[in-house]
Amino acid sequence: MKLDKTESKTSKTEKWLSIIGICLLVVFVLPSPTFVTTSLLHLGFVSHHESAKDKLIQLGQELAASPKRYLASDSDMPLLKVDVSYQDWQVLAQDRALAFETGMIAEKRNMVNGVIHFRGDALEHIVGAKRWSLRFDLKNNKSILNNRRFALLSSNVRIHQGPYLFDQTLQKSGFDIVSPQMNPVKVVVNGVNWGVMLMEETFGQDLLSFNNRKHGLVVRLDILKEMTDSQGGITRTFQPRAIQRTSILRDPELNKHRMVALSLISDFFEGKRLASDVFDYEKLGQYLATIDVWSAWHALSWNNWRRYYNPITAKLEPIQSDVAVTPAKHYWLTQAVSKEFPVAKKMLSDAKVKAAYDNALAVMLNQLNTGEMQSYLKEKQSARLSKLHYGMPLINDFDFEIMHKQTHCLTSGYEQGECKRISKLDTQLHLHLTHFRAVKNWDLASRFSSTKNKKEPSYLDLVNTSLEDLHIHAIEGINHLEFKEELEIDGLELPLVLKPNEQRQIRISSHITDLILHAAVTSKKIVPFYFKRDLDPLAPIPRTPINQERISEKTLEFDNNISIVNR
Repeated sequence: MKLDKTESKTSKTEKWLSIIGICLLVVFVLPSPTFVTTSLLHLGFVSHHESAKDKLIQLGQELAASPKRYLASDSDMPLLKVDVSYQDWQVLAQDRALAFETGMIAEKRNMVNGVIHFRGDALEHIVGAKRWSLRFDLKNNKSILNNRRFALLSSNVRIHQGPYLFDQTLQKSGFDIVSPQMNPVKVVVNGVNWGVMLMEETFGQDLLSFNNRKHGLVVRLDILKEMTDSQGGITRTFQPRAIQRTSILRDPELNKHRMVALSLISDFFEGKRLASDVFDYEKLGQYLATIDVWSAWHALSWNNWRRYYNPITAKLEPIQSDVAVTPAKHYWLTQAVSKEFPVAKKMLSDAKVKAAYDNALAVMLNQLNTGEMQSYLKEKQSARLSKLHYGMPLINDFDFEIMHKQTHCLTSGYEQGECKRISKLDTQLHLHLTHFRAVKNWDLASRFSSTKNKKEPSYLDLVNTSLEDLHIHAIEGINHLEFKEELEIDGLELPLVLKPNEQRQIRISSHITDLILHAAVTSKKIVPFYFKRDLDPLAPIPRTPINQERISEKTLEFDNNISIVNR
């Protein structure tokens, strides 16, 4: 498979004719307000203001500037031509229609076959652009721009150059945070030009390799339950899980890493471990500081929570995920957004994380005070916009002096001058969480244990902690001689089905040291789960839970000696 770049075949005269044609369409076709709004979004318009008057003034300025931006744009970008059969396209269309009907994109979506190739001339103008978000998983170890798994997204979904500038801030500051590639490309789907889109790397081994990380796994959160009390307080119950679950469970080494990672996260959520005992506290502090500098609250929401388990350090590292930063001053200049999310607050209550956070703010403020950061980001922004303007000439610049003011106010604790007038995060932007807890995956909540007398039978205590039925299709045993044998268990008929919250104790012969359960909840594939007798998932690494007294003591000690910033 070959990836070609397309040279611009459009003269300036032709570009001007295109601009005039678009203006005539706007004047004579008299589109609906919805059409106008969608078109402006696809052309890159992002409002920087709150009042309707200021928005209209900004729109007029952007429209006036758009011809110059379009003429100066760089069309030399990779071209992806995607072909999907009519029947398969209808399957995707049905998924899209269902998302509109339910108000959210389903977790479980259809996969269809398609062909990506790079032959023929690209259309030079945007005609009927659809710009649906599409995810791709290339077969036969093929890759495009070093990616086998990626998504094509409309640029406005990620607020255009915002995530790229966030990533560049991390790089300029020397913060080694795992971040996905996000490259502008030209897209043609079934012969229809979709214009310029973003090709975003998804969470897999390619992402880890590109960021110089060891082969490993990425963890996210699922929400199991949400409750609202009489005062409106919200409590959510989460369950951590590994992305690409099936391939990880089939890899013995990755499966061990999965058990450790998920157990550590559950312990942190339950207050049994400090954040610094679970996460790489330096990287976590740096990431949280950068989030506050950019007011990137969206990255802190549970559904964008991504962590890489580093098998070398046995700690979890943050991954940049859907930061959704905005150039709008009234959203950017916001008091520390990390204070509005209980999970982030719990992380920053750990003195080591807080010290790393303070140091990271100091690094960024120093670069902003010298102007070094602004110059660097302006240069990177200019190069990125030169490509995005080819399809979205209404995209405007981010003002990095707002970033400078935001960082200054963060370090001063919003107690000086104009900083006092900066408000907290708008409560309308996200659902405020009051309390949280975690539930372990069923295989981590279950136990294979021996009795005090090793000659007596052992017991497998199964607990279904999921919201779906758990199906146990087969149970295999490994004896003390390390031979595998099929088990015949009295009174047990397979497949065994456990309802949510149901428990079952199974008696196992004393000569069996390991168990392999071929199992899955209803919506997942059957895969092997491994149980070693009397072995805790965290046994491979020397970790001890830290009680609340030690946490309070240690936090106070570090706060008195290290704290740099008054948050």
